[in-house]
Amino acid sequence: MLRALLLIPYAALLATLFWATTPTVEGVSPELAFGMPLACTGGEEPCWIAANGTGAIALGAGKGLVFFGWIGFGVFFAVGQLAGGLITIAQLGLGPVFFLGQVGGGLAGLGQLVFGLRGMGQAAIAYDGKPFLKALNSELQQHLAFRAP
Repeated sequence: MLRALLLIPYAALLATLFWATTPTVEGVSPELAFGMPLACTGGEEPCWIAANGTGAIALGAGKGLVFFGWIGFGVFFAVGQLAGGLITIAQLGLGPVFFLGQVGGGLAGLGQLVFGLRGMGQAAIAYDGKPFLKALNSELQQHLAFRAP
């Protein structure tokens, strides 16, 4: 599980660096990839990497397929203070598949106050999720293990 969590800061840093180094004109990159601008700042026009807007990868406050920031929504994955997505890591959030954080819910959850079907935490309002989460952790360790080729 730790290896999976280590990928999150790398992905966020990489997306931020790509966004910061892409030249923009009035907040939108003039270069297109598959019909969308590479980067944008604010606005509702979607782009690949958006800061405070709509994009495939959303940074700051916004929405996208993947979200890193403080307030937002990521369809597949979200990390933030107030966030939502299929898999969510947040202070306050909703992750329909999995939630990890302070207060929130999902089918499976791990945190301080967790709502859901299977949960583990200080005040989990769910069935005991310890066996399920241990099995999930062992599967993640098996699939994400660093192996010699």
